[in-house]
Amino acid sequence: MPHQSEVGESQKLEQDNGYIDATKHQFPQKVLEAFIENAPRGAQAVYCRGPFLNVRSLGAFARKMHLQGHCDLVQRRIQIGRSAIFEYLMVKR
Repeated sequence: MPHQSEVGESQKLEQDNGYIDATKHQFPQKVLEAFIENAPRGAQAVYCRGPFLNVRSLGAFARKMHLQGHCDLVQRRIQIGRSAIFEYLMVKR
């Protein structure tokens, strides 16, 4: 089952370095759900990357987790020449 392997892979990454990029997974919301349940305090998960937040369902999920007190939401600016994109991150509380 690809879903279970994706979640298992994300859990391994969380244990290794506390950073997961859910945008690289086939089922990013499932990866983020596993992140909220299993990640240690201070771990980070990228849920969107681009000039603006364009993944509404993942953004809504991130806001919901923030409002429930599970994480803080932050942005990291990545300069590319004269323009920039952002990484949208969940930081586990």
